[in-house]
Amino acid sequence: AKLAIALFSDHGIGFGKHFESSQHSKDHYKRPGLFFVLSSKLVKAHPELAGSLRSHQHSIVTAHDFYTTITHFSTYPMAPPSSESHGRSLIAKWEASAHERSCLSMGIDQSYCPCHE
Repeated sequence: AKLAIALFSDHGIGFGKHFESSQHSKDHYKRPGLFFVLSSKLVKAHPELAGSLRSHQHSIVTAHDFYTTITHFSTYPMAPPSSESHGRSLIAKWEASAHERSCLSMGIDQSYCPCHE
């Protein structure tokens, strides 16, 4: 089947009370997990999907982007449906400058920004 599975968490990994009080754990909470698994049939039919997702693996991504991406999967290969979300689809082509998003430009408070360690 042409299948895509998306996994999105609300925080990073945690390994118990000692890990959770460490600086390493605090950094993980700034980087919640976002994973896409695409079936081989889907990748074979649309190889550009895997390339698009790979190109965003080091981008700052928000829950808005996740929502827009999930709704875009429902209409792909057509453009993502318009929505009131401020996100960008991770399976759509972005202008080169869009890959250089910053927490400031996206309204992410510095205390939650993964760029500031």
